[in-house]
Amino acid sequence: MLRLSPRLAFFRRCWLAGLLLLCASSLWAVEDEAGSKGLFLVATEQLDGTGFHETVILITHFSPHGATGLAINRPSDIPLREALPEIGPLQQSVDSLFLGGPVSANVISVLVRTTHPVDGMQHIAANLYFATGQTAFAQPIDGAARIYAGYTGWAPGQLQAEVERGDWMVIESDPDIVFEENAIDLWQRLYRSWSGKWI
Repeated sequence: MLRLSPRLAFFRRCWLAGLLLLCASSLWAVEDEAGSKGLFLVATEQLDGTGFHETVILITHFSPHGATGLAINRPSDIPLREALPEIGPLQQSVDSLFLGGPVSANVISVLVRTTHPVDGMQHIAANLYFATGQTAFAQPIDGAARIYAGYTGWAPGQLQAEVERGDWMVIESDPDIVFEENAIDLWQRLYRSWSGKWI
């Protein structure tokens, strides 16, 4: 498993209160995660003052056992070549490491946009795939990639409760958004575009 040095540790279409609770519950009750994986969570103003202030999260896994996701609008100022010096192809990269969330900040995950996924990559949406660093770097990546340290996780029922409380807007995913260069402004753009709309 790839690990970062200690210095690199992690430092409504939405639905909100007015959406019928029955519809909300049906979305999150899927048994095989296919219906919820790939959705975006956009933090509402209820999360101001918390660690998720103005955060956009891509759900990478959802099941009755809980959920995980990656914050896609939290670039760090750490170059990939410095964060992962043992990965040869990254030594020529000008990209930065993204901070995926507060859980296991020394664990590396990769989102890949490709039409040629390799074994071990998990399909998220359209041509978007998720992989651990170990899987992604086992062979050359054919497509665009973004690399994250840490992730966000929820216990069973926790994310559903946060959504029903109005902490998050839930919107349809768009793989292109994940790889936008101007990630820092992503929350403002999505919040303005989707606030007040229904799923």
